[in-house]
Amino acid sequence: MKRQRYVLLILILLIAIILSVSLVNYFAPPPERRFVRYRGQQPELKIDLQLQSDDASQVPLVVEAARNYFNQSIKGSHKYWPEPVQIHEREADWWVTFKKKERVMLQGGDEVVHMVLPGGVTVSVDKESLSCTFVPSL
Repeated sequence: MKRQRYVLLILILLIAIILSVSLVNYFAPPPERRFVRYRGQQPELKIDLQLQSDDASQVPLVVEAARNYFNQSIKGSHKYWPEPVQIHEREADWWVTFKKKERVMLQGGDEVVHMVLPGGVTVSVDKESLSCTFVPSL
């Protein structure tokens, strides 16, 4: 009888220790993330021209205007690829999209990729004046 009580007491103590360790691990703050590098490389540029368009020669000017506006307007523009990933010609303007880089973080000894939403930041460049504005994201 004493032996059964002793075994039961040890079993209860072991369960209590396991539960307390589990609770401590559950409520412990996660290990801090540290930036390691950006993942991948500059994505390939996609250019969408309208049918019957003769404005293809304007693309370098549009890219330069959009890049200058973007770099002057966005704090942290270094978190985006330096060149646009898409240029879409519209009737009165061009939409130039810059994609955010994916960050590789170190967390608890493991590399974790911080994924970003598709899309990025889009700049509208007027065809006549080359003036720029940001396109609100959807």
